[in-house]
Amino acid sequence: MKTPLVGPLIPVTPDKSETTMTTIMRAFGELLSRNKSGQVVEASGPNLYYTKQQAYPGEVARWMWEDAPTFWVGEIAKMGSM
Repeated sequence: MKTPLVGPLIPVTPDKSETTMTTIMRAFGELLSRNKSGQVVEASGPNLYYTKQQAYPGEVARWMWEDAPTFWVGEIAKMGSM
């Protein structure tokens, strides 16, 4: 299955230049199974390229990724004990 990013161009795109849905799903699988937290993955053709995450653009973005999960778990636990 090809990713439908630019539908009309898919038929004329050379096979060697396509990124399949299989590659996209492999990227998700690797991010989850190899604890690649904090990394960025680019799926390009059949390849995956990893780079380090850039600095957060602001405090809200940092909180969402670093502090919010623990905060939400605590809040959910409080709701369950009510």
